[in-house]
Amino acid sequence: KHSSSSGRIDEIDTNNNAEPDFLWFGTTERMKESTCLFYHTLQVRPLKRIPKARVMNCPTTSWWTEDHREEVKRREPADYAVWRTANAILDARVMKMREDIRRTLEDEEGLAPRVRDQYRALVDAGCLE
Repeated sequence: KHSSSSGRIDEIDTNNNAEPDFLWFGTTERMKESTCLFYHTLQVRPLKRIPKARVMNCPTTSWWTEDHREEVKRREPADYAVWRTANAILDARVMKMREDIRRTLEDEEGLAPRVRDQYRALVDAGCLE
């Protein structure tokens, strides 16, 4: 939403040439799910290939032992709490997205072609996996 000169956030200020801002973040370890949720939320078709120009190469944590995890919890409790919260929110939103995709595609014949193609593209991109 945009802020207008009247202060109402539901009005668009057509005199403002600035592009609208939005914030999106995903969990690095779950980038595929995060990206699917992004496409679903904005109701756009997934790209065939995700651009990598601005993607940071973050090392995976799959090699961590339980001792490593406990050390992070001990040294960085706030970071760990944010990470757990972000994952819980992502779990809920991904589950809701998958439920919406499945429910919507139960009656593909009754969907407008654009909607059907959008949802089929999400399936093809692996968003139900």
